[in-house]
Amino acid sequence: MSEQYELRRTCLGFYSAESYAATLAAHRHCPDCGDHTRPMLIRGRAEGSNKIVGSPVQLFVCDRCQVAFMISYDPCEDAALEASLPEIMDSIRPDSSKKTGLFR
Repeated sequence: MSEQYELRRTCLGFYSAESYAATLAAHRHCPDCGDHTRPMLIRGRAEGSNKIVGSPVQLFVCDRCQVAFMISYDPCEDAALEASLPEIMDSIRPDSSKKTGLFR
């Protein structure tokens, strides 16, 4: 398997408490394999600086499938994250404390 995790994006277009709760429930387990996911909040940095920009975006990481599911609420905020996505995706590694998955 590759070291790089695949990124799958979903932009809901709006934020509400109901949509947030539904997203958390839907991605608590990987839609592909059913294994537990690791939730992560990510934020972008301004290009060429360490200044944090944009709203946080939720990632759900499945170590078994090596997929990161990115859930955002505003397509304009996604643009602020673009410059940082390669660095963020390169930094995702399997959780070393998790020896086995649900089906391993």
